[in-house]
Amino acid sequence: VELDVKLIEGLVVKAGTTVRLPAIMRGVPVPTAKWVTDDIEIKTEGRHKIETDNYSTVLTIKDCVRKDTGEYLLTVSNSAGSKTVALHLTVLDVPGPPTGPINILEVTPEHMVISWRPPKDDGGSPIINYIVEKRQSKKETWGGEPRELAETVLAKDILSPPEVNLDVTCRDLITVRVGQTIRITGKVKGRPDPEITWSKDGKVLVQEKRVEIAHDLPNVELQVKEAKRSDHGKYIIAAKNSCGHAQAFAIVNVLDRPGPCQNLKISYVTKDSCMILSGVLTVKAGDPIRIEAGFVLTKSRRSDGGKYVITASNTAGSFVAYATVIVLDKPGPVRNLKVTDISKKCESKRMVWSTYSSSVLTNYANVTRLIEGNEYIFRVRAENKMGTGPPTETQPIIAKTKYDRPGRPDPPEVTRVNKEEMTVVWNPPEYDGGKSITGYILEKKEKRSLRWVPVTKTAIPERTVKATGLQEGTEYEFRVIALNKAGPGKPSAPSKAVYARDPQCKLKVSDIFYVISKYFCTTFNPPGPPAFPKVVDSTRNSISLSWSKPAYDGGSPIIGYLVEAKRVDTDNWVRCNLPKNLQATRFVVTGLIEDTEYQFRVYAVNKIGYSDPSDVPDTHTTSSQLTLIPSYVVKM
Repeated sequence: VELDVKLIEGLVVKAGTTVRLPAIMRGVPVPTAKWVTDDIEIKTEGRHKIETDNYSTVLTIKDCVRKDTGEYLLTVSNSAGSKTVALHLTVLDVPGPPTGPINILEVTPEHMVISWRPPKDDGGSPIINYIVEKRQSKKETWGGEPRELAETVLAKDILSPPEVNLDVTCRDLITVRVGQTIRITGKVKGRPDPEITWSKDGKVLVQEKRVEIAHDLPNVELQVKEAKRSDHGKYIIAAKNSCGHAQAFAIVNVLDRPGPCQNLKISYVTKDSCMILSGVLTVKAGDPIRIEAGFVLTKSRRSDGGKYVITASNTAGSFVAYATVIVLDKPGPVRNLKVTDISKKCESKRMVWSTYSSSVLTNYANVTRLIEGNEYIFRVRAENKMGTGPPTETQPIIAKTKYDRPGRPDPPEVTRVNKEEMTVVWNPPEYDGGKSITGYILEKKEKRSLRWVPVTKTAIPERTVKATGLQEGTEYEFRVIALNKAGPGKPSAPSKAVYARDPQCKLKVSDIFYVISKYFCTTFNPPGPPAFPKVVDSTRNSISLSWSKPAYDGGSPIIGYLVEAKRVDTDNWVRCNLPKNLQATRFVVTGLIEDTEYQFRVYAVNKIGYSDPSDVPDTHTTSSQLTLIPSYVVKM
C-alpha cells in the first residue's frame, strides 16, 4: 500500500470541506480494500463514497464535520495476506458552547461576577478568548460593551502540579549485564519547574563516579555506569513544586554469573568419606552417575536426567533426600531439513564432502558457489559444548534455475512456397518449462548439408515466419527451438524437405475425376471464416458456442476448428481447445472468471492453413476462473 506522506502525518481541513483519501495498492491476486474508523466499516452511503479498482482505492468524505476527526484504517488483503495502514484526519470548526451552567458568583447594584467552564469541543484548535454578552430580560437583543478592569492585574506564571512520565523503554523491566550502563530516561513537567530527586531502596542518589544525573527539563536521565549485581532493584524519580508532587519508578535487573553455593550441608560422615549436599549433579553422557547413597547408574543417557528421591529407613525412623541430575550429551540430528530457492552459481567441481560453514547460528543457510547442472547432497549437524551430533542428509538435488527450459516443439510445416521464399508455421511445445515462451529460433539447412543456420538474426515472437533468400531448385529442411527465461530448449525434429520453386498443380488420385470435370487445375487456399458464430447456452462457469461450416473451404477439406477467447480488459487472445483442432461445430468454454466480460472468435482450418477469424457478436459475462494457456493463430 502506497500513501501520500501527508496522509500518514495527518491531514487538517476546515469543516464543510470535501476530503479525498487516496491509496495505491498492489498484490497478486488483486487485493480487496476495507475502510474502518472507530471499529466500524465504512460503506458508500450518505457523505461517504468508496471507489476501488484493481490498483487503487479512494475514500471521499463530503461536507466534513468535527465528528469526522479521527484515525481511518485501510486494510488491503488477498489470499497471500493483508496489510493495514492508518490515515489521520483533523476537521477544524468553531468551538462548541461553553459548558454550563453559568455560575453567578457575586451580585451588586453595579456589576455581577460570572464563571463558566471551557467547551467540551474546542473545534480542533486551542481557545484563544471568550466573548461575553448580556441582555435585559425584557429585551430580545443581546449586546456587550467593552469595559476596562477597575483594578490593575499582576502578571504571573500559571501554576501546574508536576507530571512524571518515563520513556516507554523504561516502563517494563530494564535488564542489563554486569559492567554495562543502566539508563533511565523520561520527561517531567510542571510550573514552576519541579525539584527532582532520584532514590533507590530509600536512599537518595547523588552525582558521583558511577552515578550521573542530567536534568534538562522536560528531559531527565539517570545513568549508573559499570553496573553491579547490587544495583538491581526499584529506582524512584520524584518531582515536587508549590502545586504538588508526583513520582514514577523503574525496575532494574542486573545479570551476573552465579555466586557461591549457599547452605552447604555435610552428612553421612564415615572414617574416610562424607556427603556434601549442594541442588545439582552434572555428568557427561556415558559417564557413570554416582550418588553417595550406595547407588551407581553406569553408561548414563540423556533420558537419565531428572530428580532422584532417596529414602533411608531403619527402626528409628526414615530420612528423605533429593538429588537433581543433568546429563550432558551431543545434540541429536536436525529435523525437517529442506532445500528451497534453487538457483545456478559457479565453482570448481567437488567430489568429496566439504564444510560450507561451521558457525551457522540460524536454522537456515544460503549455500552459494554451486555448479549449474551438478547434483548435490547436503548434510547438517548440530553442535554444542559437548561435541557434534549426527548428520541429517537431504535427497540428491540438482542445482538449476527455478524453471526448466521449454520442451521440444513438433516439426514445423512449410505452407506457401515459391522459388525464393517459403512460409513456415509451427505449434508451441507441450511443456513450457514452467515459464511463458518468450520467442522462437527457426533454423534451416539444405537437405544434403549438416549445418543448420538461423533464418532470422533475432528471436521470433510469433509462430510463423517467411524464410527468404532461398536458392531456386534447392531442397530445404527447417527446425524450430522454443525460448523462455531459462534459455533455449531442444530443437524440434526437421520438417519435411521442400524444394524452392514456384507452385505447380498438385492432384490426389481422389481428385482426378473432379479435375477432369472442371477441365482446369484447382488452386488451393486457406478456407473462409466459419459462418454464424453465436452463444447458444450459458451457465455460471461456462459458455457454449456454435457455428456453421464456412461457405468456402479453399479447395481443400476442412480438417477442424480453433476457438479463441479474451477478456475485454486485455488484448491477449488465448486458444481454448488444446492440443488438437475441433472436429465439431460446437464447443463449451469452461472455467471462466466470475463477473468478467469475454469475447470469442472461431477459425476454420484446412491443410493449407487457418481462415480469417469469425467474431462472436457482443461480449458475454459468466463466473469462475479460466486457466488460459497462451496460443497464437497463424493467418495464411
